[in-house]
Amino acid sequence: MSTLGNRILGTALGAAVGDALGCPFEFQPRSVVTARLGDPPWIDDLYPIEGIDVHPLGVWDAAAPCGIATDDTRMSWLMLRLVAEHGLSVRPTDLAQLYLAVYNRPQDFFPRHELLARDNLAYFVDAACGVLGQPSPAHPQASPEALTSGALGVGMPTLLGMISLPCAGCLEPGNHEESYRRAFALAFMDVGYGRDVTAVMAAIVALLCSGEPLRESIDLALAVNPYGVDPSWRDRVAGWIKECAEAGSDLAACAYLSTACWGLHPFDPVAALGTALACVVRAQGSFSHALLLAVNQWELARDSTPQRLRDVDCIGSIAGAICGAFAGSANIPAGWLASCRAANLEVYGFDIVETAERFCRRIGAR
Repeated sequence: MSTLGNRILGTALGAAVGDALGCPFEFQPRSVVTARLGDPPWIDDLYPIEGIDVHPLGVWDAAAPCGIATDDTRMSWLMLRLVAEHGLSVRPTDLAQLYLAVYNRPQDFFPRHELLARDNLAYFVDAACGVLGQPSPAHPQASPEALTSGALGVGMPTLLGMISLPCAGCLEPGNHEESYRRAFALAFMDVGYGRDVTAVMAAIVALLCSGEPLRESIDLALAVNPYGVDPSWRDRVAGWIKECAEAGSDLAACAYLSTACWGLHPFDPVAALGTALACVVRAQGSFSHALLLAVNQWELARDSTPQRLRDVDCIGSIAGAICGAFAGSANIPAGWLASCRAANLEVYGFDIVETAERFCRRIGAR
């Protein structure tokens, strides 16, 4: 496989492995994590899930094997599958139609988990209907404008765009400005600055897939702004990256990020992308190092003590996509990838490696 193909494959598979690393521990209280890992707690490998309830956005099998992932990988798989079937010309309407197809016919996509699949896609169905200009089954009285506003759902920027579209930047490798525009359009499931953050991530991936250096790619992507959106969050993220790179230890870097993100919403896209980028840069693109930093991120209590882990499956997935785009799939630990592939095939019924390879072939990156 070409270097480009290896990096594109690394983006898709890195996102899935990062999701799997964080999945068993997201939002787990410190007492629970310490009981499993010791004190001070540090996630250092893939672990099986324990005591996690089934949830439409989480795992769909409480007895899932080690390596299982969450909605991050399921939604990314849908995008990979769409491009593998339809090619580079994929439009927001194509993605919206796919989301509605899964919502209306979950048995065709996730036959073992029809109800959970439908409930998972319920978070996307309003925006999809708005893009297509048709009534939503959830809010039939709402206009397309109301449906795409986000006001009927969560109502604020989230991670839906980044976790669903980690490979959007692979569609235009080397062209970070066009990647930004395409990802911004495809991220109709998010609102406000969430779309901007998703588009910046795509610009980073596009540059890294073409072989550009890590720091330069991030700087270029943080500077691209074709729509003139408020860039203030980008300056904050650049500061986080600098502080973490200069921290005296990995623990100090993680502690800094916990303080920097204190008070932000658990699903804030700036906090997630900024944390992932800071971890990747500190690790100089080393896949395992960066991902272990990314999944060891804590929310702080009011007295500044670690209270619970953050949304570390999403942060891990974002960091995994960026590291994969930089270093390629060959740098993903083989054992992690094998466990992730097998677990998702067993529980969700899809082969993430096979789909990612079809994605690469369809866009001409062999």
